[in-house]
Amino acid sequence: MVDMAIRVGAQEAIPVEYKNSLGRAGAHWERQLAAYGLLLEEAWGLPVRRGFLYFIPQRRSKEVPLTAGLFGQVRGTVETMRRMVEREAMPPPTRQRRKCVACEFRRFCNDV
Repeated sequence: MVDMAIRVGAQEAIPVEYKNSLGRAGAHWERQLAAYGLLLEEAWGLPVRRGFLYFIPQRRSKEVPLTAGLFGQVRGTVETMRRMVEREAMPPPTRQRRKCVACEFRRFCNDV
């Protein structure tokens, strides 16, 4: 769920995602913003050209341009997920096993 959505009159919608992290913005967070942007475009009928990541500990934000390429990545990921559901297939396990420690789906994964 989008943390905040800003409506700039009839010109633009802007998704904002709050992160309780000191880390730098990863590509996965940018794709998350793009996914929220697609939802806002559909719901409000407004263009979405940018989003913001707000880092709570530092009280700073980072503007993220939401490009056609980024939206394309999100659409491709959604299509991949749709095919996996239809085939009832699980994704391949990650090669970075340390990610499994903090994963919210760890107890459901047969590969850990």
